[in-house]
Amino acid sequence: RTWKDGLDTVLSICQLEPDATVQVHVAVRTHRGVGQSKQCSVKLRPAAPAMPPTAAPQLVKAYHNRLVLECPGPDPDWAEDEESDVIGYRARYTELSASRSYWSPGRQEVDVEFTSEPEGKVIQFTLPDLTYETDYVVQVAAVTKFGQGFFSSDSPIVRTWRAAPPTLAPRIVLRTHRDLVVCWNMEPIDEEAESLGFDEEVVGFELKTMISGPGTNFEEVTEVNVDRSQAEALAKVIQAEGTFSRGVVATQELSPALQPYVIAESDTSNLALFGNNMLCEGFVASHLIRFAAVVRNLQPERAYVCSVYARSEAGPSCESPNSPERATLAAAPRIEDLQVDEAEHDLIQVSWKWPQFKAPVSSKTSNDLEVEASVRELEVKGFE
Repeated sequence: RTWKDGLDTVLSICQLEPDATVQVHVAVRTHRGVGQSKQCSVKLRPAAPAMPPTAAPQLVKAYHNRLVLECPGPDPDWAEDEESDVIGYRARYTELSASRSYWSPGRQEVDVEFTSEPEGKVIQFTLPDLTYETDYVVQVAAVTKFGQGFFSSDSPIVRTWRAAPPTLAPRIVLRTHRDLVVCWNMEPIDEEAESLGFDEEVVGFELKTMISGPGTNFEEVTEVNVDRSQAEALAKVIQAEGTFSRGVVATQELSPALQPYVIAESDTSNLALFGNNMLCEGFVASHLIRFAAVVRNLQPERAYVCSVYARSEAGPSCESPNSPERATLAAAPRIEDLQVDEAEHDLIQVSWKWPQFKAPVSSKTSNDLEVEASVRELEVKGFE
């Protein structure tokens, strides 16, 4: 299309490819023919402005399913009297394997939500629908109505946050011949980690109890799903039991990671792995218990260890370290101080101390923990 503008003639050519170099030849045509042409070469603007070399995205916040990143805006390719025609941004990302090498044959691209400072000098965008605890490399490109510009350079390796917070090693605090009461707490959160978005909401736990000791390979596993509210309620039952809080050492000298598991000053008889005491050595300070559960129907006089992991709507946390090894009680207490009082040709008289069994927690606590039935089974009824 051509038109006359005063003494000038104007030519407009449409539907060309962005970022192309176009040569234009112009000649005058009369009824006698075409005159000598003049030519000019024109480099068209790209579909969208390119990101500068320094525009590698940097992590702002990491959540379990998304990353918030920011980088400098695109290099302006518009005149000073024009406004930016950038209408959005597109991210390209690659998920990394454990060896931190690219595992997918192609990178995935997605249009992202973004905010920008005035004049687009800094942009911030969110990369959605990611996998928790996974490494990524990210690039970003500007988008206009004509298309997409060149991608930025790669970001440093960025990682999504966990699905659920990890727990500290649990503690077995109370035992009968077939039940174990287990307590645990969460790992302390690093409040100074500004790049982490703590948005996980724990809804429950998975408690694993395994037979331990020589000749075992942890194949016999008892798994218990515990709702968070139920675990908190059982912890409050233990907190209300005064026996669990006696003899607790001072906590101010311990590191924050160890304070949830204050060792109590229990008597030396509790140190025997197969002793007759229901309370285990190293039981948890009651005011620091956050979660508890009861593992039922175990084998008498067997050693066990426990581990636990938290669950959120997004997925599980990593599994905790194992608890210290503790044994269930025997189905009946051992006879102590058996002695011969009299021996004749046709009779023998022996004696022994009456087993002194007394539950270390109140009947109400046993009932609230739902272990009262197994506690009653340990009461002495007679002798064989």
